[in-house]
Amino acid sequence: MNDLPNSTKFTEGSTELVVPSNSISDPIPPKSPAFFNPLAKNSRDLSIIICQLESTLDRDGLTVGDVFAGVGARGIRIANEVKGINSVLFNDLNSTAIKYAKASAKLNDLSSKCEFFEYESSKFLIGRSSSMNRLSIVDIDPFGTPSPYIENALRAVKRNGILSITATDTPVLCGVYPNVSFRQYGGYSLRSEYCHELGLRLLIGATVSSCMKLSLGIKPLFCQVDRHYMRVYMRLLYGLKYSEACRLSLGFIEHCVICNSRYCNKSPIKFCKTCNSKTKIAGPLWIKPIFDEPYLDQALNLDNLPDSYSNLFSLAKSESNLPPTYYISDVISDLMDVPSISPNSLVDELRNQGFPSSRTTLNPKGIRSEASLDQIKETILSFNR
Repeated sequence: MNDLPNSTKFTEGSTELVVPSNSISDPIPPKSPAFFNPLAKNSRDLSIIICQLESTLDRDGLTVGDVFAGVGARGIRIANEVKGINSVLFNDLNSTAIKYAKASAKLNDLSSKCEFFEYESSKFLIGRSSSMNRLSIVDIDPFGTPSPYIENALRAVKRNGILSITATDTPVLCGVYPNVSFRQYGGYSLRSEYCHELGLRLLIGATVSSCMKLSLGIKPLFCQVDRHYMRVYMRLLYGLKYSEACRLSLGFIEHCVICNSRYCNKSPIKFCKTCNSKTKIAGPLWIKPIFDEPYLDQALNLDNLPDSYSNLFSLAKSESNLPPTYYISDVISDLMDVPSISPNSLVDELRNQGFPSSRTTLNPKGIRSEASLDQIKETILSFNR
């Protein structure tokens, strides 16, 4: 650490990291001398769990590419905490950031498992695009939009490997800048109480658009929304039939701001079937499930899975086959000018009526249900009689 005078040791999980001192002391972690965000621990924890699960499925061992490594916190933790890792490749244009990553690798006696690169991200990914050189897991976590890197990232993932993508341009994906969303992701975003779900579906849809150029397909496995970022884990599938299946999984979600109705269709209908108002349209985007139930079952069977993630995966499993878009009872209650009820009470009552329903991982107040909006409204009204 002698050549990193403004550094400190920071423990996360079971790994000791060398990080810039100001990333711990400053309220907002600065990009200089190198970026490290201690508040992104949940994102890194989830990466550890996904890698642990993948290591049980790939007996040849995993090769992981951390394309925007920063100080290497994610990759160092993967190399240290996950069994079955052959190697982790760290890439960042910031040479100082790579110095921090190397220091952490040395501190944890991981240098033999780690390789370091200082390439522009596309050059790094293209360098891993040959069939003998592809990676088991590719992680894309840039500042802002990941859209410029998706196609080359797909080329770098081996058959049945994992592509994990993070987007931090949440205003774009959440409907503040719908025209920018169309330019970056190929679909219009929409401001609504479920805008984070729409953002995830736009991100998956943009990945599908790149897949189709390469005769590839993807299967979303798990999605995460936390603070200022959205993150998607996808299985890469080789073959034209998977590409075509993905094409058929794109469509539009329409929202009525008058009565809160929403519709999911292959083509937009442009009006509300309930009140005949003009709808607002999001898409094209992914309209199939964003959580994979069999994969979540495998995750729930992992040894020593923390209770918080067992609860998270169980909740994701319960909502995995329910319709796109969640409702927020407060919003519906406000439209009817009646007191709101708790999400748990609403879910329980809908289930009692025979409607499959669940809370959602994407919003602490959100619920999904096969009940219609009118049936949900009637249920809320019944609590206020």
